[in-house]
Amino acid sequence: MTESETTEMSRTQLWKLAREVMKTHEIMDGSGHLYLKNRAERVTEEQAQNVIAFVHAELEKQGISEEKAKNVDSLIAQTLKDITRRGPAVPKPPKPTKTAKPAKPAKPQLTLKANPRVETRQVVIQVTVKKARNFHYPRDLPAGDL
Repeated sequence: MTESETTEMSRTQLWKLAREVMKTHEIMDGSGHLYLKNRAERVTEEQAQNVIAFVHAELEKQGISEEKAKNVDSLIAQTLKDITRRGPAVPKPPKPTKTAKPAKPAKPQLTLKANPRVETRQVVIQVTVKKARNFHYPRDLPAGDL
């Protein structure tokens, strides 16, 4: 990197670069993440100073000035404290699965409509015509008083 590129580097960019360098230090587990080799042990002050010196040396190799590298010292120290505060990784027990309940028969739901139509039943009357007698009245019978 040239000197003009380092003056334009923001604090965030510098911190990202310092974290990448921190991940390669010997006390880290080498997975590419900020995890310690031995998570159960705390980082001593001596180890923290070694990590800070290692990061400074790598940043200077990449052309970053010492004044800019000093800006990340407190962030490195705080990160190392946070890493040890996490504690050892303990796998979480699996959550119990819910058993499926037997399906209940669906009940018919009655819904009330906003404007129901009133339907009246039509009364159907069925009429059957039957002959009352099997014979025909003769015309010549006297009709009485007519």
